[in-house]
Amino acid sequence: MKRYIFKRLLFAIPTILGSMVVVFFIIRSIPGDPVTVKFGANASDEQIEQYKEEHGYNDPMIVQLGRTIGNALRGDLGTSMQGNEPVMDMILAKLPYTLELTVFGVLFAVLLGVTAGIAAALKRGSPFDVFVMGANTVLMSMPSFFIGLVFIVIFGVKLKWIPVISINLDADKRWLGLIGPVIVVGIGSASSIARTTRTAMLKILGDNFIKVCKAKGLSKSAVIFGHALRNALTPIITVVGGTFAGYLGGAVVTESVFSRPGVGKLLVDAINARDYAVIQGTAIFLAVFMILCMLVTDILYGVFDPRIRVQDSAN
Repeated sequence: MKRYIFKRLLFAIPTILGSMVVVFFIIRSIPGDPVTVKFGANASDEQIEQYKEEHGYNDPMIVQLGRTIGNALRGDLGTSMQGNEPVMDMILAKLPYTLELTVFGVLFAVLLGVTAGIAAALKRGSPFDVFVMGANTVLMSMPSFFIGLVFIVIFGVKLKWIPVISINLDADKRWLGLIGPVIVVGIGSASSIARTTRTAMLKILGDNFIKVCKAKGLSKSAVIFGHALRNALTPIITVVGGTFAGYLGGAVVTESVFSRPGVGKLLVDAINARDYAVIQGTAIFLAVFMILCMLVTDILYGVFDPRIRVQDSAN
C-alpha cells in the first residue's frame, strides 16, 4: 500500500502542474485589464503602467508563468491585488465555511442515497423502486443553482423556515442557515449514490454467498449490512470520494446563491475583480485538495476490499 500511495503522489505532480498552466492562461484570456479594475476608470496611464512594471505584469508570459509556479512550489500563492492580503491566508480564512458545507453535504447525501438505494434494491420492481429511480433521474438533471433558487423561494421567501442569506447570522440561527445549502448541495449527489448503491446491491444480493448466509439462518439485517453492503462498498466509495472532492470546488454556485463566505464565493468574487493571484491560488489549492481526496478514496478501497491489498502486494 505504501508503494501504491507513493506512485499516486508522483502522478499527482504533473496533474497539479498541468492545472496551474491551464488556469494561468485561462484567467489571462478573460476580457478586462486587472490593473484598470483595481484602480478604476479614472486612473492615469502612468499609474497603471507603474503598477504593472513593479508587479511584473509587463514581463513575458513565460516569465510570469515560471514565477507563479516557483512561488507556488514554495507555498507562496501570491498576494491579492484588491485586498493586498496573502492569498493563502484568505483561503484558510474561508475554508472552514466550505468544509462545513462539504462535510454535512456529504453526510446528508450518503445517508439519503445509501438508504434509498438499499430500499430500492430490496424492493426491486415495486412502485417505491420506480419512484426512487424516477426521482434520481429528475434530480440529477437539475443544476444546483436552479434547485437552490427553488429552495429559497419556497422555504425561505414563502414559508420563511430558513434564512434566505446564510451570512452574518446569530449563533442560534447559524445551523438553521446551513440547512438550505446542505440540502441543495447534497440532494443531487444523493441521487447518484442511490443509483450506484441500488445497482451494486442487486449484483451482490444475487451472488451464491448471500444464499449461503441466508441458509445459515443469519438475520436479514446481518445479511444486508454485514455481508451485502460491505461487498458493495467499492463503487459506493468511488462516488462518495468524487462527491467530497467535487463539493469543495463545486460549492461555488451554492455558496453564491446562499451568500456563504466560503472558498467558492471567494473564487467568484476574484473572477469578477480580475484578481489573478486569488484565482490562480484558489484553483491550485482546490486541485491539490481534490487529488488528496481521491488518494484517500483509493486507500479506502484496500481497507474495505482485501482483494485490492493482495493485488497491490503482488505488484
